[in-house]
Amino acid sequence: MGIFDELVTGLNREIGKVQNKTSEMIQSYTISSQIRVIERRKAALFVEIGHLIFDKYQRNIDISDEALRSKTIEISECEREITALQAELEAMEMESNPDVCTSRKSEAKAGYRPTPGAECPHCQAPADLDKSFCPSCGGKLEGNRSTGEGGNGSSCSSS
Repeated sequence: MGIFDELVTGLNREIGKVQNKTSEMIQSYTISSQIRVIERRKAALFVEIGHLIFDKYQRNIDISDEALRSKTIEISECEREITALQAELEAMEMESNPDVCTSRKSEAKAGYRPTPGAECPHCQAPADLDKSFCPSCGGKLEGNRSTGEGGNGSSCSSS
């Protein structure tokens, strides 16, 4: 019965791999769907802003700056959500991709998330402004948020 037991064990192992891969694919699809829904909401907000501006300047309807500001705040929130979901998706893909180097996988597991648009002044690698040092070259990251030395708090992500 040794050969039969080995066969069953091997099959169970492969079935487990297939189940894990299926689960990863479902999670990836779910996150991608969430990103698309938020991107549609963001596009709709831009259209609403356009309509408000048109009404203000072409139809002479009084549109308050607060109405425009609230729409831009909603757009910024959409961008933050999209950035967070994209980072989650990238981390998932890194874990399952055998071509990704070990250091990148370690960064993802440690929660390293580059700040959109930020890069290390020494090696130009993507940088996390919440960190003091670059994980690629070890150089000091100037203007990190934790010390309050600059670094812009807002960013736009494009997809």
